Amino acid sequence: CIPGGTIQLEGSYSGQGVAWAWTPSSGLSDPNALEPYADISTDVIYELTVYGVDPSAPNLVVNGDFELGNGFFSSDYTFVLDDPLSQVEMWPEGTYSVIDNPNLVHENFASCADHTGAGSMLVLNGAPDYQNVWCQTITVNTDQYYNFEAWVASVISSSPAQLQFSINGTPIGNIFNATSSTCVWEQFNAVWYSGGISAAEICI
Repeated sequence: CIPGGTIQLEGSYSGQGVAWAWTPSSGLSDPNALEPYADISTDVIYELTVYGVDPSAPNLVVNGDFELGNGFFSSDYTFVLDDPLSQVEMWPEGTYSVIDNPNLVHENFASCADHTGAGSMLVLNGAPDYQNVWCQTITVNTDQYYNFEAWVASVISSSPAQLQFSINGTPIGNIFNATSSTCVWEQFNAVWYSGGISAAEICI
């Protein structure tokens, strides 16, 4: 780039990228964006590094598919069991259950299957204020990128969920706004660099 103005860098790559880093970072609007703006004040060559997902890497989250029921995670919400004779167990806001059909615990919730088509899911009746709906502490390697992802679907069209990941109490990634269409599964993710940290409490 020749000195004398602002341009937009147009990063490109093939494969599945989850994080980007431009070097040097000086003069860039966001060195971790794929197409940042660069304020050119001197001759410079920018290099883009793209971080992908290793398909052979293990999933470090235990019971992330909830097939083991209500275990291996914590929540600020209150757990309720399904009562086969009732459909109002989750009427109070700020409650959750682990079940294969949301309609069984709330008569106004849609009858949805989990994103794989069969199995259990975490069902939430959203609290009016922001709380941790799911947390788990995992051991991580230092100086490594991690990709956190989750599948989300609305079970009632009013007040769709607003969700965000956090690591050790610090928000990461953008707030995810779920669609108001019911039973439509969407994936959201956030990328995190561990630095010197070896234990991460992941929360949504």
